[in-house]
Amino acid sequence: HIRESITFSERTLTSAQSAGRLPLRPRAVVICGMGGSAIGGDVVRSAFGPELSVPVLVSRGYDLPAFATEGTLIIASSYSGNTEETLSQVEEAVRRKLPIVAITTGGALARRAAELNIPVIEQRGGMQPRAALGYSFTPIAMVLSAVGLLPPSRDALEAAAAHLASLAARLQPQHLGGNNPMNALAGELTGRIPVVYCAADLEAAGLRWRGQIQENAKHMT
Repeated sequence: HIRESITFSERTLTSAQSAGRLPLRPRAVVICGMGGSAIGGDVVRSAFGPELSVPVLVSRGYDLPAFATEGTLIIASSYSGNTEETLSQVEEAVRRKLPIVAITTGGALARRAAELNIPVIEQRGGMQPRAALGYSFTPIAMVLSAVGLLPPSRDALEAAAAHLASLAARLQPQHLGGNNPMNALAGELTGRIPVVYCAADLEAAGLRWRGQIQENAKHMT
Protein backbone atom coordinates (compact mmCIF):
# COMPACT_ATOMS: atom_id res chain seq x y z
CA HIS A 1 0.00 0.00 0.00
CA ILE A 2 2.80 2.43 0.85
CA ARG A 3 4.66 1.89 -2.41
CA GLU A 4 1.52 2.17 -4.53
CA SER A 5 0.45 5.27 -2.63
CA ILE A 6 3.84 6.89 -3.26
CA THR A 7 3.13 6.59 -6.99
CA PHE A 8 -0.42 7.95 -6.66
CA SER A 9 0.79 10.83 -4.51
CA GLU A 10 3.74 11.85 -6.65
CA ARG A 11 1.58 11.95 -9.77
CA THR A 12 -1.00 14.25 -8.18
CA LEU A 13 1.42 16.46 -6.28
CA THR A 14 3.73 17.03 -9.25
CA SER A 15 0.74 18.14 -11.32
CA ALA A 16 -0.60 20.35 -8.51
CA GLN A 17 2.77 22.01 -7.98
CA SER A 18 3.23 22.78 -11.66
CA ALA A 19 -0.27 24.29 -11.73
CA GLY A 20 0.40 26.39 -8.62
CA ARG A 21 -2.32 24.66 -6.60
CA LEU A 22 -0.14 23.88 -3.56
CA PRO A 23 0.89 26.56 -1.05
CA LEU A 24 4.53 26.77 0.01
CA ARG A 25 5.22 26.45 3.72
CA PRO A 26 1.70 27.00 5.14
CA ARG A 27 1.58 28.37 8.67
CA ALA A 28 -0.62 25.48 9.87
CA VAL A 29 -2.13 22.23 8.58
CA VAL A 30 -5.50 20.72 9.46
CA ILE A 31 -6.09 17.08 8.54
CA CYS A 32 -9.84 16.44 8.35
CA GLY A 33 -11.04 12.87 8.76
CA MET A 34 -12.83 10.30 10.85
CA GLY A 35 -12.03 6.77 11.97
CA GLY A 36 -9.58 4.86 9.81
CA SER A 37 -9.21 7.83 7.48
CA ALA A 38 -7.98 10.06 10.31
CA ILE A 39 -5.48 7.67 11.86
CA GLY A 40 -3.00 8.32 9.03
CA GLY A 41 -2.77 11.91 10.23
CA ASP A 42 -2.15 10.76 13.79
CA VAL A 43 0.66 8.47 12.60
CA VAL A 44 2.26 11.29 10.58
CA ARG A 45 2.18 13.57 13.62
CA SER A 46 3.78 10.87 15.80
CA ALA A 47 6.39 9.87 13.21
CA PHE A 48 7.41 13.34 12.05
CA GLY A 49 6.33 15.59 14.92
CA PRO A 50 9.84 16.69 15.95
CA GLU A 51 10.55 17.78 12.36
CA LEU A 52 7.40 19.89 11.95
CA SER A 53 7.88 23.61 12.51
CA VAL A 54 4.17 24.50 12.26
CA PRO A 55 1.08 23.12 14.05
CA VAL A 56 -0.45 20.04 12.41
CA LEU A 57 -3.88 19.11 13.81
CA VAL A 58 -6.13 16.12 13.11
CA SER A 59 -9.71 17.43 13.17
CA ARG A 60 -12.45 14.87 13.76
CA GLY A 61 -15.81 16.56 13.47
CA TYR A 62 -18.01 18.85 11.41
CA ASP A 63 -16.26 22.18 12.04
CA LEU A 64 -12.82 23.52 11.27
CA PRO A 65 -10.92 25.03 14.21
CA ALA A 66 -11.12 28.80 14.49
CA PHE A 67 -7.40 29.22 13.81
CA ALA A 68 -7.81 27.71 10.31
CA THR A 69 -7.65 30.98 8.41
CA GLU A 70 -5.37 32.41 5.72
CA GLY A 71 -2.14 30.43 5.47
CA THR A 72 -3.66 27.15 6.67
CA LEU A 73 -3.58 24.07 4.44
CA ILE A 74 -6.52 21.66 4.64
CA ILE A 75 -5.98 17.95 3.93
CA ALA A 76 -9.34 16.18 3.59
CA SER A 77 -9.02 12.41 4.07
CA SER A 78 -12.07 10.22 3.49
CA TYR A 79 -11.61 6.68 2.21
CA SER A 80 -15.20 6.41 0.97
CA GLY A 81 -15.39 10.04 -0.04
CA ASN A 82 -18.78 10.28 1.65
CA THR A 83 -17.86 11.03 5.27
CA GLU A 84 -20.26 13.83 6.18
CA GLU A 85 -18.05 15.37 8.85
CA THR A 86 -15.13 15.65 6.42
CA LEU A 87 -17.36 17.03 3.66
CA SER A 88 -18.68 19.63 6.10
CA GLN A 89 -15.15 20.78 6.90
CA VAL A 90 -14.30 20.96 3.20
CA GLU A 91 -17.22 23.29 2.57
CA GLU A 92 -16.12 25.45 5.48
CA ALA A 93 -12.61 25.54 4.00
CA VAL A 94 -14.09 26.63 0.67
CA ARG A 95 -15.95 29.46 2.39
CA ARG A 96 -12.74 30.54 4.11
CA LYS A 97 -10.87 30.31 0.77
CA LEU A 98 -8.27 27.89 2.11
CA PRO A 99 -6.12 25.58 -0.05
CA ILE A 100 -7.31 21.96 0.07
CA VAL A 101 -5.85 18.59 -0.91
CA ALA A 102 -8.22 15.59 -0.96
CA ILE A 103 -7.33 11.95 -0.31
CA THR A 104 -10.08 9.51 -1.27
CA THR A 105 -11.27 6.59 -3.41
CA GLY A 106 -14.08 8.66 -4.91
CA GLY A 107 -17.58 9.55 -3.71
CA ALA A 108 -18.84 13.03 -2.98
CA LEU A 109 -15.39 14.29 -1.98
CA ALA A 110 -13.88 13.39 -5.37
CA ARG A 111 -16.83 14.97 -7.20
CA ARG A 112 -16.62 18.17 -5.16
CA ALA A 113 -12.85 18.32 -5.63
CA ALA A 114 -13.31 18.05 -9.41
CA GLU A 115 -15.80 20.94 -9.32
CA LEU A 116 -13.38 23.08 -7.33
CA ASN A 117 -10.20 22.01 -9.16
CA ILE A 118 -8.77 20.64 -5.90
CA PRO A 119 -5.86 18.16 -6.11
CA VAL A 120 -7.07 14.61 -5.40
CA ILE A 121 -4.72 11.81 -4.33
CA GLU A 122 -6.57 8.62 -5.18
CA GLN A 123 -6.65 5.51 -3.04
CA ARG A 124 -7.36 1.93 -4.04
CA GLY A 125 -10.94 1.01 -3.16
CA GLY A 126 -12.54 -2.18 -1.92
CA MET A 127 -11.05 -2.27 1.59
CA GLN A 128 -12.16 -1.43 5.10
CA PRO A 129 -10.75 2.04 5.89
CA ARG A 130 -8.82 0.60 8.84
CA ALA A 131 -7.03 -1.74 6.43
CA ALA A 132 -5.97 1.17 4.22
CA LEU A 133 -3.56 2.90 6.62
CA GLY A 134 -0.82 3.02 4.00
CA TYR A 135 -3.16 4.88 1.66
CA SER A 136 -3.90 7.58 4.23
CA PHE A 137 -0.54 7.91 6.00
CA THR A 138 1.66 8.02 2.89
CA PRO A 139 -0.14 10.82 0.98
CA ILE A 140 -0.26 13.04 4.07
CA ALA A 141 3.49 12.68 4.61
CA MET A 142 4.14 13.41 0.96
CA VAL A 143 1.87 16.47 0.96
CA LEU A 144 3.78 17.88 3.93
CA SER A 145 7.02 17.23 2.08
CA ALA A 146 5.70 18.82 -1.13
CA VAL A 147 4.76 22.06 0.67
CA GLY A 148 8.15 22.29 2.38
CA LEU A 149 7.23 21.23 5.92
CA LEU A 150 9.17 17.95 5.81
CA PRO A 151 12.34 16.90 3.99
CA PRO A 152 11.84 14.67 0.92
CA SER A 153 10.11 11.58 2.29
CA ARG A 154 10.19 9.02 -0.52
CA ASP A 155 13.33 7.21 0.69
CA ALA A 156 12.04 7.05 4.28
CA LEU A 157 8.67 5.71 3.10
CA GLU A 158 10.32 3.12 0.84
CA ALA A 159 12.45 1.97 3.79
CA ALA A 160 9.34 1.74 5.99
CA ALA A 161 7.56 -0.30 3.31
CA ALA A 162 10.47 -2.74 3.08
CA HIS A 163 10.61 -3.12 6.86
CA LEU A 164 6.87 -3.72 7.12
CA ALA A 165 7.01 -6.30 4.31
CA SER A 166 9.74 -8.15 6.21
CA LEU A 167 7.70 -8.12 9.43
CA ALA A 168 4.57 -9.29 7.63
CA ALA A 169 6.41 -12.21 6.07
CA ARG A 170 7.62 -13.30 9.50
CA LEU A 171 4.49 -12.66 11.56
CA GLN A 172 1.59 -13.51 9.24
CA PRO A 173 -0.94 -16.21 10.24
CA GLN A 174 0.74 -19.11 8.43
CA HIS A 175 3.66 -18.77 10.84
CA LEU A 176 1.95 -19.51 14.15
CA GLY A 177 4.80 -21.37 15.81
CA GLY A 178 6.52 -20.51 19.05
CA ASN A 179 8.81 -18.00 17.36
CA ASN A 180 5.92 -15.72 16.41
CA PRO A 181 5.61 -13.12 19.21
CA MET A 182 2.27 -11.84 17.88
CA ASN A 183 0.75 -15.31 18.17
CA ALA A 184 2.09 -15.63 21.70
CA LEU A 185 0.71 -12.21 22.64
CA ALA A 186 -2.72 -13.10 21.23
CA GLY A 187 -2.73 -16.15 23.48
CA GLU A 188 -1.85 -14.01 26.49
CA LEU A 189 -4.81 -11.71 25.77
CA THR A 190 -7.35 -14.53 25.48
CA GLY A 191 -9.97 -14.21 28.21
CA ARG A 192 -8.59 -10.87 29.39
CA ILE A 193 -9.42 -7.19 28.83
CA PRO A 194 -6.20 -5.50 27.69
CA VAL A 195 -5.31 -1.96 28.76
CA VAL A 196 -3.11 -0.18 26.23
CA TYR A 197 -1.04 2.76 27.43
CA CYS A 198 1.98 4.46 25.91
CA ALA A 199 4.12 7.58 25.90
CA ALA A 200 2.67 10.71 24.29
CA ASP A 201 4.83 10.40 21.17
CA LEU A 202 3.50 6.87 20.62
CA GLU A 203 -0.15 7.80 21.14
CA ALA A 204 -1.03 7.04 17.53
CA ALA A 205 0.37 3.51 17.85
CA GLY A 206 -1.68 2.95 21.00
CA LEU A 207 -4.83 4.28 19.35
CA ARG A 208 -4.27 2.12 16.28
CA TRP A 209 -3.65 -1.01 18.38
CA ARG A 210 -6.79 -0.46 20.44
CA GLY A 211 -8.81 0.08 17.28
CA GLN A 212 -7.49 -3.11 15.69
CA ILE A 213 -8.34 -5.18 18.76
CA GLN A 214 -11.81 -3.66 18.98
CA GLU A 215 -12.71 -3.82 15.28
CA ASN A 216 -10.91 -6.95 14.10
CA ALA A 217 -11.15 -9.14 17.20
CA LYS A 218 -14.44 -7.58 18.43
CA HIS A 219 -12.84 -7.43 21.86
CA MET A 220 -13.01 -4.81 24.59
CA THR A 221 -9.93 -2.75 25.36
